[in-house]
Amino acid sequence: TAGCMHFCPSSHTEQLEHYHSKDPNNVLSIGQTIPDEIIKNLNDPIAGPLEPGQASLHHWNCVHASGPNTTDQERVGLAIRYMRAEGVYSPRGGAREHATLVCGKYTGDYWVLDQGIETEYGEEEWDRHKRGAEQRA
Repeated sequence: TAGCMHFCPSSHTEQLEHYHSKDPNNVLSIGQTIPDEIIKNLNDPIAGPLEPGQASLHHWNCVHASGPNTTDQERVGLAIRYMRAEGVYSPRGGAREHATLVCGKYTGDYWVLDQGIETEYGEEEWDRHKRGAEQRA
């Protein structure tokens, strides 16, 4: 199977403490992991099976996880978060995350702003992408 996503109901109401795991089985860009002592106090996870071509949307604080992908097909995950540039975000544990500013001006210090694209599929853009992927590995 491709590893069905599971969600912990009502876990989205606050950002839970988490850390960066170096576990090679954690495929998240910065290995975000919630400690077991916090997980055990959450509601039991529920499965969210999807058919090929379907997608799920959930709140970014919602605790979610999936089993391993045992198929020969790649599994794709994409995170898109839209928020006002002047919005205030107070992280409670975890990594500084990368963001792309699409409008406005950001003056905070939480998000690491990625550079914009000058040339689609340009050499410099690919180099930046590779460096960023290596930093998050």
